[in-house]
Amino acid sequence: MEGSAEISFSQLSEVGIKEIVSSAIHDLAKRRGLSLYQVHEQSGVGWNSIVGMAHGSDNSTLEKIEKLAKFFGLSGIQFLLFGSRAFLQNLAAEKSATNEPVVKEAVVKKPLTKKPARKNAKKKKK
Repeated sequence: MEGSAEISFSQLSEVGIKEIVSSAIHDLAKRRGLSLYQVHEQSGVGWNSIVGMAHGSDNSTLEKIEKLAKFFGLSGIQFLLFGSRAFLQNLAAEKSATNEPVVKEAVVKKPLTKKPARKNAKKKKK
């Protein structure tokens, strides 16, 4: 990101699966009012795995992700998409707290209006 606080969509690909899984676990647990320990107990995923995935230090397996997704009532893909969205929302909240831009400014085109008169147009004789 080269010293810039701005995020472009191409930089989203730099976000690793660990960050996405971590965001999904934290956000989904929070939405359901569950602690990580309760997620562990109720999902059947091991405590060390839950803590590792929640902190982005565990290499998540597809089996663990699918087990967590099923626990939260989602498919594996939905779980990862939810995590991606949660990650970006959390990042946006962090950046807005520091008044840093989150997304590069979009190019906004002016709406089409009447074609402006040419500067060097010949004046019509009356």
